[in-house]
Amino acid sequence: MTRSKPLIAISDNELILPAPLVGILRRKGYDVLIVPDKCKLFNLLSSIKPDLIITGIRSDSLDGLEFLESVKSSYRLREIPVIILSSHHGMRTEAERLGADEFLEKPVDVDELEQAVDYRLTGSPWLATEV
Repeated sequence: MTRSKPLIAISDNELILPAPLVGILRRKGYDVLIVPDKCKLFNLLSSIKPDLIITGIRSDSLDGLEFLESVKSSYRLREIPVIILSSHHGMRTEAERLGADEFLEKPVDVDELEQAVDYRLTGSPWLATEV
């Protein structure tokens, strides 16, 4: 099954992504799936394969680094880019070691996150499509 729009799966129990950013991503042509619980998202990954995952590190159910490690160690999922969001700068090295494609510090700068998403999905930090 081929999707017409790239799918971004977002999992962060702090819900740090403001609704306007989700709106921007949708207007840019991305489908957005929000699953706050990382365990539920990981289970969903058996039936869907998003084009990008954005996740925080803290979680009630599954630590973000454990989630990242599970995704990156899966033959089927390892090529999915993962953007990690965290207020703990010291986690950057560990996240990168485990395969994070991007590490952005909270509070997240909307423009920086938008550029990271565009780069991971298109290879360019600036899409020709204006919002």
